[in-house]
Amino acid sequence: MTRAELTDAISKLETAIGSLNEPDKSLKRIELSTLKIQVQGMAIDEITIRLQRAPVDLADIRSKIAAANDATNTHKERVAMIDGIFDKLKGVLALI
Repeated sequence: MTRAELTDAISKLETAIGSLNEPDKSLKRIELSTLKIQVQGMAIDEITIRLQRAPVDLADIRSKIAAANDATNTHKERVAMIDGIFDKLKGVLALI
């Protein structure tokens, strides 16, 4: 049974519990809440297992980090160069 099917079944149970005229309706709602938490826990476990199985290429990750650092440094150099040009222009305009 998939998570979607379980969620659908739980919502049907919620509807059924809502129509009960029993005095212990709150107990059934608590049991249903517990079931919801278990289903969510199953989903989290499944995600964790899939993440653990995901191939991790550390060399690729490190090269991407290095490329991002290089791009950041290049951007900083360009900003510094443009700032220098503006400073020179201000000096030239101050002489005029």
